[in-house]
Amino acid sequence: MKVVSVPAGKQAFIKEISTGLKSLQAEVGGYIQALYPYEDEVALICNDEGKLMNLPLNRAL
Repeated sequence: MKVVSVPAGKQAFIKEISTGLKSLQAEVGGYIQALYPYEDEVALICNDEGKLMNLPLNRAL
């Protein structure tokens, strides 16, 4: 599937990844959390334990 990868503190880029849970977990480095903040069919996938792991903050919605 085609995704927009948005690493913390870096420029966003488009890439292809495999479908499925394992691919999404690999992208975020752990368990995933899906957020649907818009009416469009877009999901934001983030690391569910990011705050607990003290990961750097990413962009605000």
